[in-house]
Amino acid sequence: MVAFEELKKCLTTAPVLSPPIGDSKYILDTDASDEALGAVLQQEQDGLVKVIAYASRFLQAAERRYCTTRKELLGIIYGLKQFRYYLLGGSCPFVFRTDHAALTSLLRTREPMGQRLVIWIY
Repeated sequence: MVAFEELKKCLTTAPVLSPPIGDSKYILDTDASDEALGAVLQQEQDGLVKVIAYASRFLQAAERRYCTTRKELLGIIYGLKQFRYYLLGGSCPFVFRTDHAALTSLLRTREPMGQRLVIWIY
């Protein structure tokens, strides 16, 4: 309960969001649950990681029936689409983070198939 109250305080106390600056490295975190997708865009500024923007949406009825891995992939695609202007416009690469270990297998797959291919083409 204490952690939740501390998180709530951090998310509602100024400064909540920072404006993006120059070509500093971006960090994109995404996650999915049984009900929704979420993404947080952050940027390293003056040695600190600051939040630039949040995005979330509920899953549609058909999407709720996806397996966990597909929901996490959907979350990745959602986050990349939401923040593409930040991520594609800069000259430096960005860091992408997710908490779903099964997705690391995509990095080792030489030729991903089906819906998984979307993430590589994007």
